[in-house]
Amino acid sequence: MANLTAQQAQKLANHFSAMAEIIGNYRYSNNLPHNEDMEIGRLQELIIEQADDLYTNAAILIFNDVQGALNTIQTITEQMESTYNTLINIQKAINIAASVVNLGMAILARDMNEISNSIDELLESVS
Repeated sequence: MANLTAQQAQKLANHFSAMAEIIGNYRYSNNLPHNEDMEIGRLQELIIEQADDLYTNAAILIFNDVQGALNTIQTITEQMESTYNTLINIQKAINIAASVVNLGMAILARDMNEISNSIDELLESVS
């Protein structure tokens, strides 16, 4: 399998979690013999661990993707400081603040496409 994106790792983790839940529901809905219940429970635990690992990998991938954006955000912050010190146009101040909010929402949503779009929007607002 090729390298996973953060979004793909997140989706896989969601699927693994769902499959573990389905297996758990099966275990609890059926009166399984002890040995079989223990075996399927062990397998369910392994699936949960794999889902956790995928969630961790997704977070690492997101962090790696964001690293490049952090440098740009630092530059924007410096530009904002000088822009706000000389700003006369109130609408521009509002636009910059709204762009910062959009970037924050994109980062919190872990949406790399929207992070990129928001950075571009913020760069345009500050310029």
